[in-house]
Amino acid sequence: MNLEHAHIVYQSKFKAQEITAVEALLRIDGCLDIQDYVKNYRNPVELDSKVIELVRQDLVSQQLVIPVAINVSYHSLINDEFQQQAIDMLSGYEVTLELTEHFEIEDIAALQASIEAFRAHNIAISLDNFGYDLSKAHLLEHLKFSEVKIDKRIVDGIDSDFCSYKHLAFIANKLRQFGVCNVVYKGVERQTQIDLIALFDPNAFIQGYYYSHPIPIAQLSDSNASIAREKAPLCIGEENIEKLVYDMALSQDKGSINDKIQQLDSIGTIYHEDYRQTLANFSDVYYRKNDISINSILKIIDSSSNLVVIRNASGRVIYDNQAHQDLMGMSLVGLNPEDITQMFPDYERCLIDDKELISSTQFFSIKRECFDKENYKVIRQKSRQNDQCFVIVSIYKEEHGGSYSTDTLTGCMLRDYLTRSDIKMKFRDKVIAFIDLNGFKFINDSKGHEFGDDCLVEFVNIFKLNLRYTHSNDVLIRYGGDEFVVLFDSSDNEAINNKLENINAKISRYFEHKELKLSFSFGTVLNDIDDIKGSIKIADDVMYENKKQFYNKKQPIEVL
Repeated sequence: MNLEHAHIVYQSKFKAQEITAVEALLRIDGCLDIQDYVKNYRNPVELDSKVIELVRQDLVSQQLVIPVAINVSYHSLINDEFQQQAIDMLSGYEVTLELTEHFEIEDIAALQASIEAFRAHNIAISLDNFGYDLSKAHLLEHLKFSEVKIDKRIVDGIDSDFCSYKHLAFIANKLRQFGVCNVVYKGVERQTQIDLIALFDPNAFIQGYYYSHPIPIAQLSDSNASIAREKAPLCIGEENIEKLVYDMALSQDKGSINDKIQQLDSIGTIYHEDYRQTLANFSDVYYRKNDISINSILKIIDSSSNLVVIRNASGRVIYDNQAHQDLMGMSLVGLNPEDITQMFPDYERCLIDDKELISSTQFFSIKRECFDKENYKVIRQKSRQNDQCFVIVSIYKEEHGGSYSTDTLTGCMLRDYLTRSDIKMKFRDKVIAFIDLNGFKFINDSKGHEFGDDCLVEFVNIFKLNLRYTHSNDVLIRYGGDEFVVLFDSSDNEAINNKLENINAKISRYFEHKELKLSFSFGTVLNDIDDIKGSIKIADDVMYENKKQFYNKKQPIEVL
């Protein structure tokens, strides 16, 4: 068999179920074991050159715009003639050359120079079949790869053997520590494998028979390709804290290296003037504290609706949760405080208040602050760690409960929620409902007030649960006794009435199972006047007429 019978097939690579690239795979007519053929071919450079030619023909004939990956050997990458041929034929296309495992890497310096030459012509280099024997791990420290592809043999058993799953998760975590942003999992054949990979790598690239078998170029369609064009190269820098700590542990000149660590430790949790304490701090932060409980706590804080930010004594942000990032439109971690105040002038007040707390004898402060014309209640806590001072800041937007009274029994807002001008503006031209319970007085009188309170809490919980399925900004207010007002973040009166009818039916069925008769009458109105209390009065009048109809066993009147 010779290369005259060679042709190329293509296997797609996916991310989030969308094609991001294809890999060009050599096929020889009549050859049953292509891997053995490639490994034992007498001249790997000649073989790779032929593949480059065939792929180039396909790119031209099919006008392919999807990124293409091509397997090449170490010997080809460092060969000057092959390098020039590949650059001449592939420049202008989105191409990645994948370094295969078939040959031992003999000259890392030559390979590094070759990679840089290809990168200068926008041809990326990836590392293929990583992880099976970890023999290529040393390459990650010296070479810049656009991506790393994990060997199929590592992926195979993860959905049948827990140790295999842990092994793959370990490798993926180590790649992240080396700065690898793009990881491809090869040989994926089952949905269960995809589900398990997503547990530790939600940004995974997937390649395998589950999504796509290798197909001829004529069958390859680029119409549904979502091309990932922004890829961060793998790179471990010389001025990396972990590398500096490694050097300091071995060096006789520990002081100068410790000084470099101080310059890089912008957070202030690693460096200490005593290098031995620096080593201890590093060990704690990097290796000993990465457990499930801490990650769970961070998850809770990060998903909180309240804003949380932690700054060091110089005003540099070392942590901001998702709510804080959403407010600012970006994460502030690591940015210079001066740059932040240029973008957000109000932020200067935050830093001044931090400094006042740091310089005082107090450990807490509570203030109201205005940012971007919004009012916030801000709670600061001073904390010391590693001889450094930090300020932990919790921020509550006032319209979300920071200055409003809530009902101690049901947790609903109380009537004073309606007095603020911003609330009146927010729910202008939105639907307001007035609700009054049917049967609650009888339950209260016959079963007692404690039993009645329990029923009231159950009613509110069911009502709130169903509100979440409409709009997250809907507000339930206990107006008084068994009367409630609902502010809907919607202007669709008909849809709100249908929703309230459905909620009423659910509540009635719920209490019927408890052999109780409890429901509600309601009236709605579109709040299209400037007087929110006037709108509530109109909704109350509609509710009253509906309530009379209810007790007269008639259909509710048509609401406004």
